[in-house]
Parts: sequence; C-alpha cells; structure tokens
Amino acid sequence: MGIPFPRGLRLLTENKKTDIIPIMWGINGVMSVIGSVVSIILSMELGFNGALIAGSIVYILVSLIRKI
Repeated sequence: MGIPFPRGLRLLTENKKTDIIPIMWGINGVMSVIGSVVSIILSMELGFNGALIAGSIVYILVSLIRKI
C-alpha cells in the first residue's frame, strides 16, 4: 500500500466521497496481486534491476499524471 493509498483515502474522506472507499480497497487488492505477478515476470525477463527501473518509471508516470 505504501504512502499513496492511505493519503488517497484521506483525500477521499476530506472531500466527502466516502462511498467509493470500499471500491478503492478492492482496486488496491487487485492491483497488488497483478503488480506482484508482473514484478516476478519482469525480474525473470529483465533481471532484478530492470524490474526496479520499470517500477520506478510507473511511479514517475503516475505522479506526473496526477499533477496534470
């Protein structure tokens, strides 16, 4: 979950959008499973450093999209 998930839940609560919090928990669970499977595949194909670089790129892209 890290820091972004609890922060997102706090933002939803502050903006009075508490009705979608259960959906966010579901999305978080699904993405956790998908992320772990993809990280294993990437580390097998690209090596551990390649998987870390790919994860870093995803986090950078998400943070850039969030700022738009």
